[in-house]
Amino acid sequence: MTLLRTLIAIQITALGLWLGSTLMMGLGAPQIFWTMREYQPLITASQHDHVLLRNDDPQRLAGVIALCLFEKHAIIRYAAVGTVLLTLLLVPWAGGKLSKLQLAALLIALGILLYEQTNLVPQMNDLRADIYNPALPELDRAAARDAFQPLHKSAERAVGTEALFALIILLAAPWQIPASKQLKDTPIPSDETQA
Repeated sequence: MTLLRTLIAIQITALGLWLGSTLMMGLGAPQIFWTMREYQPLITASQHDHVLLRNDDPQRLAGVIALCLFEKHAIIRYAAVGTVLLTLLLVPWAGGKLSKLQLAALLIALGILLYEQTNLVPQMNDLRADIYNPALPELDRAAARDAFQPLHKSAERAVGTEALFALIILLAAPWQIPASKQLKDTPIPSDETQA
């Protein structure tokens, strides 16, 4: 396997991890909330705001679990962006073509990721703390719940849009190999080998 093909294989693997983790979070996060509502677990969580998670409030426990998973998901996405960027920049050095489409899509996806992680997520975490703060009046907690929902929808859209750009990068990956390299790397059977 040539260096060029190795770089593209690493790139495709990173993109697959990025898309796969996004798909699993999209499928898994709602299931966590549904499961907690159905089973109504009763636990204490002194490490989480020193508040008893009551049997009538499984939503909070689901939020704690989902938040931990989303933090890991963000790390996977940052690692994938870094890996893909590195491979995109090394591909021309290895004899391939720099894909401007892939680079543009990656920079847009990175911008979306940074917006989500530096703007939306901190606001959502602050509101989540207010929602479950027993010291706040119920009116303030209800206002925090109302403000949380549009931010959550924006975060969902951001992650989905970012995943679409990752898919564009993945679909464009084979075009980094010049046609001359594709023909040179593929052995053509001769008449003597067929006999």
